[in-house]
Amino acid sequence: MFGLFSLRRCSCKIFAASSPALQEALVFNKNAGSEPKYDVALALHAFKSGHAINSIRKAAELAGNDVIPYIIVLGGTDINEMVSDVRYRGAIAEAIWNAKVSSTYRPSFEPFKIFRFKNSV
Repeated sequence: MFGLFSLRRCSCKIFAASSPALQEALVFNKNAGSEPKYDVALALHAFKSGHAINSIRKAAELAGNDVIPYIIVLGGTDINEMVSDVRYRGAIAEAIWNAKVSSTYRPSFEPFKIFRFKNSV
């Protein structure tokens, strides 16, 4: 789930991670003078949203485009199950690495500790 916010227009829109419209909302080309539709994205659940934003970001970079900054929130499933599973930790680490900010409900959890797994995936 993504919440996209435009501070200039005082607006917000919610997108599912699987929404085809999400890519259009996240991607812009600053070299071509285009303005992003939104200022920041709030990505909920690091694995599901992270997988989507990782794919969108890579496609945007290949096309010479930019992606708006995003904040990623790690939920309980991300922390308690996904990070310890080798099948998911690479996508989560990549999403956190490229996020402007990451957040979790557990202050004792340091999301950057998962980077030690990044090269083992």
